[in-house]
Amino acid sequence: MNQFNQFLNKTKEYGTIVNLNPPLYYAEGLPTARLNEIIYGENGFIGYVIKIRPNLITILALNEYLAGREEKIARSDQEIQINVGEKLLGTVINPLGQPFFAGTTLPALSESRPIDSKPLGLIHRKKISRPFVTGVGLVDLLVPLGKGQRELVVGDRKTGKSAFVLTTALTQAKNNNIVIYACIGKKNNDILNVIEFFKENKIEKQTVIVATSASCPLGLTHLAPLSAVTIAEYFKDQGNDVTLILDDLSIHAKVHREIYLTAKFFPGRESYPGDIFHLHAKLLERAGSFIHPKKGETAITCLPIAQTIEGDLTGYITTNLMGMTDGHIFFDNQLFTLGRRPSVNVHLSVTRVGKQTRTHLQRKLHEELMKKLTLYETLRSYAHFGSELSSEVREKISQGEEIYELFQQSVKEILTEETALAIWGMIHTRNKKNKTIPQLKNILAQKQFQQKLLDILKTDDLDKYLQSVDKLKI
Repeated sequence: MNQFNQFLNKTKEYGTIVNLNPPLYYAEGLPTARLNEIIYGENGFIGYVIKIRPNLITILALNEYLAGREEKIARSDQEIQINVGEKLLGTVINPLGQPFFAGTTLPALSESRPIDSKPLGLIHRKKISRPFVTGVGLVDLLVPLGKGQRELVVGDRKTGKSAFVLTTALTQAKNNNIVIYACIGKKNNDILNVIEFFKENKIEKQTVIVATSASCPLGLTHLAPLSAVTIAEYFKDQGNDVTLILDDLSIHAKVHREIYLTAKFFPGRESYPGDIFHLHAKLLERAGSFIHPKKGETAITCLPIAQTIEGDLTGYITTNLMGMTDGHIFFDNQLFTLGRRPSVNVHLSVTRVGKQTRTHLQRKLHEELMKKLTLYETLRSYAHFGSELSSEVREKISQGEEIYELFQQSVKEILTEETALAIWGMIHTRNKKNKTIPQLKNILAQKQFQQKLLDILKTDDLDKYLQSVDKLKI
């Protein structure tokens, strides 16, 4: 009521709700209202304008208050904004910048930004040239990413997508980077799992969680990724490298479809409104590598998640997102069933700009490793012949199995690229001193070996690298 009176006195305009179909409300009056403007009701209703017709505006609700017919509303002359600041770190908020959990409070924040802003142009951007480390060895070696890249994480439900982004968040937070995690229309239990993971690993002070649950108003869920990228832009402007995780855009697309079909927007393919591509493209374009006046360069690395059904990569939203991003990491349900963790199908995954951040040696190692894995996948179908196979074929199959064993890791385990490369070098030269892959991981993770591994990586000659790894005293 106080906000209604405040903005009524400011704008001198009011309207009346004449029809309702929650979460949509239809009102007359407010002749100068504009799209995305916040509207306040006299009894606590909050919403924003999504459609304007002669003498009638459509308002999408942002809270659970059910307004009634003849209720008076006032325009605010403001687009949706969110308060930002360093004190957001360690908090869990909704897309309006309010506490997600009832009974909690947030520190005072002095700056506010509109959540729907225009992406920066080419003049403000830099070429992606710095590697982005996920801590997942299979990805860092075979699907390398760069800081500022937009990489789609795609796969069926329960195939390890969330485990991958959590490991990435852990790695980046431990490297003193900022992590913004958007839970878009997720189950409360899933949101609590993310919060608990950050607390257990003591990285909550490096993170901000923007959360909406499945029970939240559709309007809030619709705004969640916009608020998350706005917060990411703030920390980028402060000189930080930011990792932005959008979990997930498939849910966001379904919410967008439900809202706009209810509002009688014209449906397109699979009943999605025609602007769904523009909505996600504009969102993802706000990530990238940017020029910074003091730090020289900062980046927002975006990892949007999308869900497939039975591994179908040709779905409408999936192919849309593939067209907007710089590649995708495909989590294969069949590989997950076989017990591979992570279940990344490296042959169907793509990285379009990550390889340009690699050294010559890393690119050569990538080529050699991919050759061996491709050969292994080809020969694996003959494994049932057993003793009838030649010793050379059995050797190739055994080597492929060892490589995949090397990349096995749990959600809390971080496998450094140096360790993975060193173990692969030992597999390649067949000199492991009868030690298992887990034993080698533990040995090479010790501090006395870290500098040796870094020195070895300075060479650009593949043969010298493999010889040096072979001579490591393990």
